[in-house]
Amino acid sequence: MLITTDEVIALGPINQDADPRQLLQSIQIAEDRFVRPAICAGLYEDFRRQKNVIVTDVNIDDLTAKVNAGNYSEPITLSVGQMVNAIELVETPAYTELWNEYLWKVCAEAVVFIASPTNFSRFTAQGEMQNNPKSITGEGQGAASVELKDIKWKMDKLMMERIDPLIEAMHLWLCENKGNFPTYTCKGCTRQTDGISIQRKSAWIPGLYDRKRNCEHENDWN
Repeated sequence: MLITTDEVIALGPINQDADPRQLLQSIQIAEDRFVRPAICAGLYEDFRRQKNVIVTDVNIDDLTAKVNAGNYSEPITLSVGQMVNAIELVETPAYTELWNEYLWKVCAEAVVFIASPTNFSRFTAQGEMQNNPKSITGEGQGAASVELKDIKWKMDKLMMERIDPLIEAMHLWLCENKGNFPTYTCKGCTRQTDGISIQRKSAWIPGLYDRKRNCEHENDWN
C-alpha cells in the first residue's frame, strides 16, 4: 500500500479519533480504484516498492535512522521482519515531490471516500446495522448519525469537488514534469489552456436526495 492510516488521518477529511481499522480495510480498494489508474501501474508499483521496505539485519540501522529523522517524540524501534511504510524511505526525489504536491492528498481523499459507506453501516451478527454515535457518546453530547441522503451527498461532493479535480491537477503536474516520471505512460499529455475541466462535475441540486418532493416544484419533475 502507498498510504498508511496515520497519513490518511493527517491529511484526509476525517476526525483525528477515527478508527484506523476501518480506514485500513479501505486502503487497498481505494488505491486499486483511484490511485493506480491515476498514476499508471508502472509508477504506482515502483513508488510502492520504494515506500515499503522489509527490515533486515543489513538495513535495520539505516531504516531506524531514516524513520526517526525529525522525530521529536518517542524513538521508533524497528524489528527484523517488520514492514516499514514511510516516505522517508523513497529514493527518487521526484516521487517525494509528487507525494507532497498531490499524491498524499489524493490517496487520503480516496480512502475516506471508499470508507464512507461502511462507516455509515456495518455488517454485524444481527445483520446490517446503521452506526449510531448517540448510543456510544450519549444524547447530551450532540452526536447523531447522518441520513442516507446526507452520505450520498457527501460522497458526490468528495468525488466531484475534491477527488476528480485533484486527480486532473496531478495529471497536469505529471505532464509538466514528464521527464522525471518515465513510467507515467498510460495517459496522454496534451497542453490545455482553459484550466481544469471535469466532465462529471456539476452544480449541487438542493434536495436531490430527498424522497419527498416539494409541491411547489412538482411540475419540474414531470
